Amino acid sequence: MWVYCTDKRVPEWEADRDKIKKVVIEEGVTGVGGRSFTPYDDVFYENLTSVSLPASLTVMQDNFGCCPNLAEIKLASGNKSFLLKDNNALYTKDMTLLIRVVPTKVGKTFWIPSTVTNLYSYVFNGAENLETVMIPPLDFVEGAVTTAFSYCTAKDFYFFGKPFGMLSIGMSPERIYHYPSIYADSWAPNGETTLYGSKNGIPIEPFDS
Repeated sequence: MWVYCTDKRVPEWEADRDKIKKVVIEEGVTGVGGRSFTPYDDVFYENLTSVSLPASLTVMQDNFGCCPNLAEIKLASGNKSFLLKDNNALYTKDMTLLIRVVPTKVGKTFWIPSTVTNLYSYVFNGAENLETVMIPPLDFVEGAVTTAFSYCTAKDFYFFGKPFGMLSIGMSPERIYHYPSIYADSWAPNGETTLYGSKNGIPIEPFDS
């Protein structure tokens, strides 16, 4: 069984989205199609604060980015396809896809794990405390435009690896730093990582892209 929406059909609940405070995907549902809770007109589900996902769920397409006040994501024990890490971010089990952060539970700095190669739309929408995002090399086509960081209010973005069109999506950061060939000695979530030039291992200062 699937929940909407694999094409431009409008889910029957969208007209009442202002009344929706909690979404429970019931056991037995195996997939949540794209745009089920992300309207094509990008009008937000402002009052949706809680999402519960069952153990049976195996596919989650682009969703919940238009829920800026999301306060919790509950993932049933026994789910083998997804991972709720640190209680503040939902990933695929292999942690290659960042599906959504829980905006009210994100601190000032968010390190996207080095395993992540892709992100869904508006993944940081509503994370008002967020100031800095550390971004590992991602698997986007160079020059492509993505909405992953739309509605992200962070001011500092650190990109590692090749440049891509993510910079042209309407962000208004104060600083964007790009390290085309830099590695971290340990990609630590506590932010205490030293960045080194790949040739001589000397710590370098960030520079404007």
